[in-house]
Amino acid sequence: AKCHGDKGFGDGLEGAKLDPKPRNFHDAERIKSIAPFAAFNTIKYGIEGTGMLAHPTLTDDEIWNTAFYILSLRHNNEKDNYKSTLTLEQIATLSDQEIAEEYPNENIAALRHSEPSESETKGLNKTFTYLDGAKNSCLKGDLDAVGKLITLSYLEGIEPKEKLVTEINPKLIPAIEKKISEIRANLKAKSTADVMKGLKELEAQLKEMDEVLNGSKTKPVVTLFLTVSILLREGIEALLVIIIFMNVLGASNYTEGKKYVHLGWISSLAIGVLLWLLLGNLIAASKINIEILEGIITLSAIGLMIYVGFWLHKKSSIDDWKNYIQSKIKSEKKLASVFGIFSLTFLVVFREIFESILFISSIDLQSNGQQRYFILIGCIVAFIIIIAFYQIATRLTKNIPFKKLINFSLIVLAVLAVILMGKAIHSFQEANIISQTIISVPRFEVIGLFPSMESIAAQMLTTIGLSVLFSKMCK
Repeated sequence: AKCHGDKGFGDGLEGAKLDPKPRNFHDAERIKSIAPFAAFNTIKYGIEGTGMLAHPTLTDDEIWNTAFYILSLRHNNEKDNYKSTLTLEQIATLSDQEIAEEYPNENIAALRHSEPSESETKGLNKTFTYLDGAKNSCLKGDLDAVGKLITLSYLEGIEPKEKLVTEINPKLIPAIEKKISEIRANLKAKSTADVMKGLKELEAQLKEMDEVLNGSKTKPVVTLFLTVSILLREGIEALLVIIIFMNVLGASNYTEGKKYVHLGWISSLAIGVLLWLLLGNLIAASKINIEILEGIITLSAIGLMIYVGFWLHKKSSIDDWKNYIQSKIKSEKKLASVFGIFSLTFLVVFREIFESILFISSIDLQSNGQQRYFILIGCIVAFIIIIAFYQIATRLTKNIPFKKLINFSLIVLAVLAVILMGKAIHSFQEANIISQTIISVPRFEVIGLFPSMESIAAQMLTTIGLSVLFSKMCK
């Protein structure tokens, strides 16, 4: 408003000082050739050499809302609840002039003031919008914009639906990820022709994925199964850490320490659910930041696992451990002694909850919110299975000699660190922070194995480093 004016006439106070002047959104001749997606790019990235600055602090949803709003200003709201024959992708990528030429029966004024229904937003419309923008940017030679748009197309359209698609066509998602990796490699090589060829091939793959999504009606039993499998896959890693702490602290008669374990997982669960309820839309609109945050949380958890490994190995006998625990309780450093317990429990559980929320949200979206009852049942079933697994595991490991328990705990923490390293690198790759070189190995997410040279190399280095570290500790 400071530049474009309160009503978008380009008459803002600060705009008067700029050259060129801010755009008048009521100027039909100038605005009719601008599509919402073009306005999105202008708002998000700015225009170099002008007073139009980038707006990196706005979420993509906020930018889309602004883009659609400014293009509606010159139109009167002629019809309420207007039903268009166009898809969301077409509405977002076509200018008023193009709509008038290609779809003369459409009421453009009503169209620019209408909100697409849920059926119009289902599928990969947003992904195709980003892909069209990437192709247009490629034609203009703006390869940096192509890279950003490809990342957005993957994180906001493909990744949230990959679990459902994998259940139907397990080969499709790896093929799409491989194609995106090839496009990114060609972007680095600045091979515009190969980039455009890759974008067209990716478009064909995405159309196949869209057909899978639109042709599949998610059955309640599939929704329930996906919910249970996702929660079990994510929950077991966190549960192993909790079991280690509870067994070691129980053997040491350090009952108070168990409170910090419970405090860690309960607080992470509460915060995760609260974030989902309060910031669900923001989380969904900021996938790049979410992947980066997930990677950082995972690396922090790995660091804490190594710290806790040292902590566990300090005393190798039960008597030494009891004396060590008692000395920490009586010392002024009691808070520091429980930091590792609470922090690692919190971070590991929070990471799994965060990822689970994102996947379950995509299942809910695909079923148009009609199967939340089965999602809830799936959550309850998974929770019961995890509790049962915890009870069985703690009983089986209860009578293990203390030294063997410590050694077993170190091995489990080391394995989890290697698994999480693969997942951390993959998160950064999805956000295009780390390059991705696809190789011919099977994808097995449970152990953090992805067909990427960088993630496997990181896991191998972590394995070697931990082996050397723990061998020195045992001397």
